Amino acid sequence: MMSRPRFRLMTLVLMVLTALAMLSIVVLAAENGETGDPWEGLVVTFGGITIAWASAQMGLLQLLKGIKIGDKPLLGSPGLIWLANAALGVLGMVLAATQAGVPWLGALAQAIIAVFAASGEFEFLKRTTSPGNSP
Repeated sequence: MMSRPRFRLMTLVLMVLTALAMLSIVVLAAENGETGDPWEGLVVTFGGITIAWASAQMGLLQLLKGIKIGDKPLLGSPGLIWLANAALGVLGMVLAATQAGVPWLGALAQAIIAVFAASGEFEFLKRTTSPGNSP
């Protein structure tokens, strides 16, 4: 566990780095002749495919949790449930991206990055490693 003074120092350093990153975004945008925010034209949409797949993904995950092979459940550990959910999420994001005209390989790379960004490497390692090998 981290001591309180060290935690405060780390928090201060992270706050300074965040402020510098925000300032650098503004400076870089000004250097390129842009006057507004760099994310001014950003539009995020959720289409029908995304909404439908989220429902289907949760249903499929619950169905897979209920399947047993012998006496053992197919998804008998939190790690397997996480992996199945991640795989279904990647599949859904690839479907949505390819429907929007993104090339297949690009869509796959974006989907994998999104899953790791959403859940984080720590969560992946926590769910998929044995208790003796955890970081």
